[in-house]
Amino acid sequence: MKRKSLLVCVLFLVVSQGLFGGNTADELYRKAVALEKKGRYGQAAQTMNEVLAAVPGNDFYLAYASHVERLAGDYENGLRHAITAISLNGAVGWYHASAMCNAWGCADIDATRTYARKVVSLGPTAAGKENFDYAQTLLKSLSRRVYTITWRLDPSKGVKTDGRYRVPLPTDGLPYQRARFDVEGCSERTVVVAEGNDVLLFSSAGGGVVTIRAEIAITPFSFRKRLSGHAARGDCRVPDDAAPYLGRSDRVDPNSAAVRMVAGPLKHREPMVSVRNILSWMNKNIKYEIKDFRHVDEILRRRNAECGGWSALFTALCRANGIPAREVWGVIEDPTPDRRFAPAGHLKGHAWAEFYLCGIGWVPVEPQRPDTLGFLPATYVRMYHYDVVSSLTSTHAYRPNGNMVLMNGDTPAFVVDVKE
Repeated sequence: MKRKSLLVCVLFLVVSQGLFGGNTADELYRKAVALEKKGRYGQAAQTMNEVLAAVPGNDFYLAYASHVERLAGDYENGLRHAITAISLNGAVGWYHASAMCNAWGCADIDATRTYARKVVSLGPTAAGKENFDYAQTLLKSLSRRVYTITWRLDPSKGVKTDGRYRVPLPTDGLPYQRARFDVEGCSERTVVVAEGNDVLLFSSAGGGVVTIRAEIAITPFSFRKRLSGHAARGDCRVPDDAAPYLGRSDRVDPNSAAVRMVAGPLKHREPMVSVRNILSWMNKNIKYEIKDFRHVDEILRRRNAECGGWSALFTALCRANGIPAREVWGVIEDPTPDRRFAPAGHLKGHAWAEFYLCGIGWVPVEPQRPDTLGFLPATYVRMYHYDVVSSLTSTHAYRPNGNMVLMNGDTPAFVVDVKE
């Protein structure tokens, strides 16, 4: 959404403002525009830095550099150039939008709020309708939220393991999520923590509906400070509880030829750079399409996937490069205006991912959105990370999130209290 809105603003200004600076700078600028149109964002950003060296202090060039740097994933420089452009000319709405989007990419909560509020204050005409709408979306994502979620599960549609049903519970004790719950309709229940997941094991009373009510508090949290300057540690040993997430799982084989062919050129001595490379490659080469798959090799052949496929492929590419990673399932607010995935008043099941860094731990990311690296929207409720074949336990013999989906738990009813 934001890519389109900022691009529209840039093209409008190209037409309305004409040429800037000398011929050399203008030729380089036009070269950068051509590179952007071809999707070569990194080269466009490098070219714009040549422009800035030739013509320092030009607010438009600074803002356009910020725009292509954001597309290239260079959010730090994108934010710096946008701020400088604003200091020279704060009257242009899309300069503030560019700062907002780069601040989000930097996982800088305070700066994102500041520029998003400015964009909203400018209004849809001055800032651009899509920039204005996106600013409102970001402010919503940065609000503390307390969800009350109700799952009404039909055990007759579920699968028993060792005589009981298994479903995931919202994860408690995360830096960004706290949860509590109660259950009705069970003749017997047990909560176990297995491989870091909270799983409810239950028998239903006469086969009737089982109701889970949970209260989940989501606080916007950024791993920015923890990730800033993170470098590879030669003495780092992956702990025993993270090591299984380097191995094979039912849809992921990090040693497959197809996975290694893609993962190899993306590897860097610093894991964070490898992760950014993986996210960039996926967003350039994989399209969203609702289509089943059995193995990530299928995704690499056809170059499309739904959310579970994006999660699985990100996991595979990380593992192939020696970075523990795992698929995550939860429920989120349906972001589509037409409520494509869930009716009003209901959340939708969704998949994203986490990867492990020595000295930091598990870091969340939405693979379809590189700007969420370590900085998930507050509209995501984490439920469960997928198991690894090599570490299966009886608790995980049937994937609990799959059971919840079978029992009509993929689109639970919810109410939310948004707190600024």
